[in-house]
Amino acid sequence: MSFLGGNVAQVYFTKESVTGSNSTKTDAVATIKYKVDGTPSKEVDRFKNPLGYQVESYRADVEVPQ
Repeated sequence: MSFLGGNVAQVYFTKESVTGSNSTKTDAVATIKYKVDGTPSKEVDRFKNPLGYQVESYRADVEVPQ
């Protein structure tokens, strides 16, 4: 994970697709715009998301080897 500034981060991940007994893995990168609204008021929400993190938008692309 890399923070790019301005509430934008990049997350590198591997996507696995399974069809029957076949499996395909693809490396990808997601660019995420997020905001942090502070501590949620409900206790159950604080347990799940203590900082109030919210994704506003994202884009996932296949990572191109260099």
